[in-house]
Amino acid sequence: MSPEVAGATLVLSDAKELDVNDELGGRFWMKLIGLVFLCGIGAVLLFLLVDAAWYRWGGIGALLFFFLIAVAYGAIFDRRAAKKYADEEKLYADQQA
Repeated sequence: MSPEVAGATLVLSDAKELDVNDELGGRFWMKLIGLVFLCGIGAVLLFLLVDAAWYRWGGIGALLFFFLIAVAYGAIFDRRAAKKYADEEKLYADQQA
């Protein structure tokens, strides 16, 4: 293989690399800033909720309150998942018949 061919290949490779745009763009950064801002607001609201529960019911009451919220969320999530799996199982059984 001659050196000219190898050099030409490298020049073509360099030309392709010059066309690559690695910038993320302004739209990405605006979305990221908005997401960080919303997460900050959510964190402040969560801390206010924890503070209010702690102030009203004490440590054990606040833990019990958040435990009940977690159990309620888990029950709702589990009910949705069970319904989804039942629908998929029925669809699979219909396909097998």
